[in-house]
Amino acid sequence: MIVRIVWYIDQDNIYQEEKYKFMKTLKEFSCWVITEGMAGTENQCIGVANALEIDPKIIKTGLKQPWKTLSPWLGMETEKTFQENLSPPWPDILITSGRKAVAAARYIKKKSNGKTFTIHLQDPRVKPDQFDMVAVPYHDPTRGENVVVTDAAPNKISDQALQQARADFKVFEKYPSPKIAVLIGGKSKAYDMSESMVTDLIAKLKKVQSELNA
Repeated sequence: MIVRIVWYIDQDNIYQEEKYKFMKTLKEFSCWVITEGMAGTENQCIGVANALEIDPKIIKTGLKQPWKTLSPWLGMETEKTFQENLSPPWPDILITSGRKAVAAARYIKKKSNGKTFTIHLQDPRVKPDQFDMVAVPYHDPTRGENVVVTDAAPNKISDQALQQARADFKVFEKYPSPKIAVLIGGKSKAYDMSESMVTDLIAKLKKVQSELNA
């Protein structure tokens, strides 16, 4: 996905002064991450920025009514749409995630006269051509020429982070390899994690453990 982002930025000419002569490298780009502040969505955006080796400005903002209820379908965003003030200078790259962050992406794209390269993670529930690039997990239905389909969610895990974790959690060295890590959420507004689902998950994990001799 990172290679695709760089390719899209190149094609969009936001760092080309003339053909094959770059104005600046990715590390020099300004980048904002805008979400509602939920850990799951924010971490995905930061993970993409980290992979691009960009240090992003983290912005958490909500929406005022009627956008709070009707986003992302309402549109017509203004400076009064957002609880957090969004003002120039606009970033070179904007990474958003979550339904309510769609409004911020559209607003900044418009106010920057299209100069900000917008990347939205997860299904925006609107046409993907409202962004420069959209990345969705394979189980979401959105598809398009500027849509990247991922097998898993972007994250902040890196080789450096794993090396540090090995040093911090030496207690796991006593367990045989390969080791299986499972991150389990729980109930949410959209999904219910029932007892039968937990039982089924345990059975599947035991099968994987047996097959991998983990």
